[in-house]
Amino acid sequence: MLALSAAFLFTIILHESAHYLMYQVLGLDATLYHNRVMPLAPLEDKGDEVLIAGIGPLFSLLLGIITYLIASRIRNGPLSLFTLWLGINGILVFFGYLMIAPIMPVGDTGRIFALFDVPVWIQIVVAIVAVISLILFLTRSSSRFEKYASKDFGTISLNRKKWSMTLILFPLIGSVVVVTVLQFPVVHFISILATVCTPWANMAIFGAFIGNQTPINRGAPDMSVNDSISILLVLLFIVSLAANRILVGGV
Repeated sequence: MLALSAAFLFTIILHESAHYLMYQVLGLDATLYHNRVMPLAPLEDKGDEVLIAGIGPLFSLLLGIITYLIASRIRNGPLSLFTLWLGINGILVFFGYLMIAPIMPVGDTGRIFALFDVPVWIQIVVAIVAVISLILFLTRSSSRFEKYASKDFGTISLNRKKWSMTLILFPLIGSVVVVTVLQFPVVHFISILATVCTPWANMAIFGAFIGNQTPINRGAPDMSVNDSISILLVLLFIVSLAANRILVGGV
């Protein structure tokens, strides 16, 4: 749970920081909060609005791709598990904005579509493509968690049931609760809606993992994640928690 909670919090903070930095690049004043960026004056230039709205999802996608690839290239353990979740969350945020654009014009992608008067039917097509792409990505990512299965519990089904709960389902439930609480106070309902709903897309990973009928491809015994608490994950969670609470007051 610590790995996913920290990854989720960092994803949100870095996403909002990308918006904030774009304000700075454009010479505009804004305040960075834990779940939003508030301009100190209304935006008057359409181009500025597009750049500010678009940088968040694009940065999340770039962050997701880079960390997802890094996770497969570093030693299996708590850090690689955190990095894997960071990658998945970044990619999930990008596709999530495409998925909700037709019904949430106040979101980043929805705002861009609104600025360019993109027809609703095109937005719906984009959302459908995003859903399909995300499901394919998540289901194929399920195998990435197999190397963290450090013990053998018997049959293929028992092994997969045990590790799908330990590595995916329980951390998912716990992180949704923790991160949702940490999103308060909120200005827009979408902040909580995204936090509560978006992570559940990871159930595609859970379903693919537990439903696979092949033996788990476990990592080397000395390179696996066990049931003990990782000091590194505790520190990463504390840092993400501290950053979240500091930004509540705005910077």
